[in-house]
Amino acid sequence: MNAGGMSSRRDGSRALLGGALALVCALAALSPMRASAQVLLVPAERDGHLADLSSVADTAATTGTSLRSHDAARDALIATHGEDPPEMSESDLARWVASSRQAVRSLARADYDSARSALAQAEAMTDRALAELNREATRSRQVLDTCLYLVRSLEETGQHSRAVEQGYACRRLVPRGEPTLTQHPPEVRAILEEVDRALAQMPGARLRVLSEPSGCAVRLNGLDFGVTPLLTEDLRPGEYRVQIECGERRGRVHRVDLTRTGAELRVDAATEAVLGTAPLRIVVPASGEIDAALVAQVSRLGRIAGATEVWLVDETGTGRRRVLSLHRIDVTRDREIAVVRTGERSIALALASLRQGRSHDWTTDRHGPSEGEAEGEGETTPTQAEEPTAAQAQARVEEQQLGVRALPPEPEPTPERVVVVTEDPERVPVSEQPPSADHTAENWVGGILIGLGVGAYAGAWGSWDYRTNYWGHRLAVAEVTDVDYLTRQSQWRDGQVLVWGLASGGAFTWALSVPLAFGPDHDVPWWSWVLGGVGLVGSGVGVAVLATTQTCSSTVRLGQPCIDAGAQQDLGFLVLAQSLPFLSFPITHLVRSVSGSDVRASASVSQDRFLIELGGTW
Repeated sequence: MNAGGMSSRRDGSRALLGGALALVCALAALSPMRASAQVLLVPAERDGHLADLSSVADTAATTGTSLRSHDAARDALIATHGEDPPEMSESDLARWVASSRQAVRSLARADYDSARSALAQAEAMTDRALAELNREATRSRQVLDTCLYLVRSLEETGQHSRAVEQGYACRRLVPRGEPTLTQHPPEVRAILEEVDRALAQMPGARLRVLSEPSGCAVRLNGLDFGVTPLLTEDLRPGEYRVQIECGERRGRVHRVDLTRTGAELRVDAATEAVLGTAPLRIVVPASGEIDAALVAQVSRLGRIAGATEVWLVDETGTGRRRVLSLHRIDVTRDREIAVVRTGERSIALALASLRQGRSHDWTTDRHGPSEGEAEGEGETTPTQAEEPTAAQAQARVEEQQLGVRALPPEPEPTPERVVVVTEDPERVPVSEQPPSADHTAENWVGGILIGLGVGAYAGAWGSWDYRTNYWGHRLAVAEVTDVDYLTRQSQWRDGQVLVWGLASGGAFTWALSVPLAFGPDHDVPWWSWVLGGVGLVGSGVGVAVLATTQTCSSTVRLGQPCIDAGAQQDLGFLVLAQSLPFLSFPITHLVRSVSGSDVRASASVSQDRFLIELGGTW
């Protein structure tokens, strides 16, 4: 053990890499809480027809399959590959136009409350379908006109500063284009001209858009901006909706938050062509096959969603001719494990085959017709042929000649008998060796604490990024004279409490999980010392970052230097909080090796209480 740890310490980079790999292997191999495969169930869409997942999902849930949440998978997919392009029907467009015209009439009567109510409805529809509305020049001009109506209502009610701020928002909606001059009074046109002059003097943000293949059209908020590769440097900071279109199909909408440093967007047209988020689905050509290229795209979706497997459900036919094809795809290896075909009444059999990795066509293997089918009475009802249970489905699958059969379970070993010889040759007592202690409860609790710690760390890193890039950006661009400056300052400062609190919670739960998840029955592993070395190095890095953080020189105007200093301070604490729990591995094992079995950690769960107990002598 010591030799392995000392060897790792001599090479810092190997120690870091070895420690990370050892942690993953230890949690996967030694933790008794083996999590079941996380399966993402995804429907296939062919020619606008979406496969129905309800019966498959219900059967999978009743047989113990751990299914990933569609909502979480969809959110992760939107964050990395954008969302489906918006759709706006003729009735939606008519309501949007009606709201805009109602606002104009209310403004002419100086009925500002009614005008703002109509504008709120129009703005809600604009926000949802901006990328679609701006595609046509006439609609794009009307989007700008509708936004400027709100500028007018603010200006005429004596809220000039808010009117100017709204003018900036209008120009972000429609970066290029002119309003209908006859629709707006001179005061509103003057505000828009003031905004345009101010934007022209500001340094622009850079946006680079790349695609595979190149030469695809690029749209920003629905407006045509050119083709890929595209580089534009005259945009203003803010959120833009970017679409890359390599054909007639509407491009997926990527929400890009441009800062002063700019941003870069890369898009693979082949990937975007098969992904769908409303609802989550895989788009398959009407006559296409699920080939290796499509399997690779499905695997990418599974990795984004955090699943280990994806079950792609394809559907053909309707009614009695409805057939489901279930493709089991290994996300880590980008390969199809098995495919089964099934009707409505043999889904449990098909899922049992799929879990065993055995391809089979259950539409041609019914295990004998039901009474109604034998007599030619047509399709049977649920009372005539019941869906087999999970156990029956498993037994039927094993009866088929589908591949390697499961081996019978090994017999449980009998307790080992130990002969104890005493000094008296006539006394040779025989006793049974007691079984080892059951630490299932402690191991379960330790595994749960590990999961909570991972969640807390993920939340801490996410909060740090949000505090730095969102709250920090909003504070950096604000002026002390702004009406909401103190609010932005307070949000940025309060964000540190959230970051440090989550990081501390993750460190505490991880440190507490080690003596529980790795019970006293486990031997002292060599990687315990490697993880201790990783913890020492990481703690040193965290302390060094904290020690070298520059303090903020101003308490009133918190500019970019203060925000950068706060981000560095948070980063140092995050590294420190994530490194300290690694020290609990060697400490726990060292104490056990010195103190023996007297050091213990236990947990108990009952109907009315949940108890974690740590005890022993040192």
